[in-house]
Amino acid sequence: NTRYRDQVYFADTNGYSFFVRALYNEITGDKMGSAGLQARSPQNLNVTSKVTPEFNVVMIVAESLRKKSMSLYGYNRDTTPNLQAFRENKSKDFFLFEKAYSNATSTLISLPSILTGVLPNESTAKIHKYPIFWEFGKAKGYSTFYITSHDHKWNNLKGYFANAGIDYLWNRDSYPGNLYNDLGIDDRETLKE
Repeated sequence: NTRYRDQVYFADTNGYSFFVRALYNEITGDKMGSAGLQARSPQNLNVTSKVTPEFNVVMIVAESLRKKSMSLYGYNRDTTPNLQAFRENKSKDFFLFEKAYSNATSTLISLPSILTGVLPNESTAKIHKYPIFWEFGKAKGYSTFYITSHDHKWNNLKGYFANAGIDYLWNRDSYPGNLYNDLGIDDRETLKE
């Protein structure tokens, strides 16, 4: 029943990384990727001074979206009109990553890696010890938000984010409307939030 399986994996470097991690999990009992992420200790980043943020940082993670399907990168269908308009109107405030590559073929591995910078083939202990990227902003005085269509029970994100310094957390459990499918909220509703 593939509906309840994590992913279908391909024979590539990242798929190999996942296979090695799954084997390591079985041998050592380290259950990252099967039992999910674990609760983390609050991070002490030893920030010596706060700053008044002069700009916003917005990170949109669409880890299943391919560059070749985005008109922003030259795709012939108009699939990213708002991003293109923002790029044209706010060119000083927009940075387009031309050479960004997937770090894994599994969301279970790629999302924690995106959030912490820990490579997929590194120890899962690092994922639980390294700061999540917004913790740096929080330490410097930024307000932090995490908005997602997903359920925070998935991969135990609720426990993982418990000490992550998020001021505003919005997810499937926060949404009062009907679900798009059994996995989350219609992304159009998430964008409104």
